Amino acid sequence: MTVRVLPLLWSLLATALGVWWTIDISAYPFGANDTRPNGGSLLAGVDVRVGATAVLVLGAIGVAAVLARRGVAWLGGLYAVLFGLCVPDTQVLILVGYLFAFVAPVALVTALIAGALKSFRRALIVIGGLAVLGLVGWWSGILDGTAISALLNAEAAPENQLSVRPLYMVFFLVGGLVWGWAAVVAFRTGKGRCGSCGRPGASWTEPEAAARWGRYVTIAAALCPLPYGLMRMSWLTPAPLLGPDNVASSPGIRLMGLLLGFAAIGGSVLTLGLIQRWGEIWPRWVPVLRGRPVPIAFPVTFGALIAAVMAFAGVSFGIMALSGPEPKPLMLLAFPFPLWAPLLAAAVLAYYYRRRPACRHHAVTAGR
Repeated sequence: MTVRVLPLLWSLLATALGVWWTIDISAYPFGANDTRPNGGSLLAGVDVRVGATAVLVLGAIGVAAVLARRGVAWLGGLYAVLFGLCVPDTQVLILVGYLFAFVAPVALVTALIAGALKSFRRALIVIGGLAVLGLVGWWSGILDGTAISALLNAEAAPENQLSVRPLYMVFFLVGGLVWGWAAVVAFRTGKGRCGSCGRPGASWTEPEAAARWGRYVTIAAALCPLPYGLMRMSWLTPAPLLGPDNVASSPGIRLMGLLLGFAAIGGSVLTLGLIQRWGEIWPRWVPVLRGRPVPIAFPVTFGALIAAVMAFAGVSFGIMALSGPEPKPLMLLAFPFPLWAPLLAAAVLAYYYRRRPACRHHAVTAGR
């Protein structure tokens, strides 16, 4: 039921957006109306009226396909590529990256302190260690008042403000994922397999096999963000790599480099969690949840979304890196999205195959 409801709801919303944008063409956020045309969007050259009408038509076709229960497989595949690859650009990736860079350190510190409070000795070690890191950061100028103020002022500047446009991109990204999943389910059922779990499937989807090949792809995926993390961390040194010319004299930029580098390395560690015990059982330092099983939907959903964002935004990033008056192909080494996205997707898939429970729907079908 859900596999039909979600594409239907999304298509209804897309149809409503298409009607609005067709009536009020100035509200259409892409093409000539794009306030930030340098994000590498494939819609940059599409006429605004054509784009608005296309959203209306595609949304209506999606509604009709779901209600008629016909053509969902091929339409889902088309929409997954169309809405996933053609609409999102680097702004979605920037939005996710900056959000993680700002939220992750706060969440980690809060979890460490909360998890250590039950033991006085552990709390003393954790709080003392964080205090030492804070003092080192203040003494080095990375975390002092000047750096924090400069970072906040830079993020508040008008040229750095994100518009509502990335939210529309996220909407189409979700649409691509929803329709892609609908296509997978339709393809499975068309082949006489269970639409929910895909059984009976190939031997490589069994838990033992997934554990073997999943280990290799997970380690490879965890290595991908390290070049970017190390590059950003180099902004704290006298020899910054691929940074602005004024990075050495700008405390705000140096602090931003630290946060983004920390986010990239944190992403690498979280990726390794897909093959570690703490990726299945919450570790002791996590308050409330410690010792409980990690819900399989949590890392699978989070990891799949990140992989999708990198895959879709990576297309526009590749266009930006290889085109223009000054191509920068070396940027693809620091941001290896063409390799990183499929490796992370494969790592998440292996985690799912290794931990997925017995399928209720498949058991019912088999019993018949």
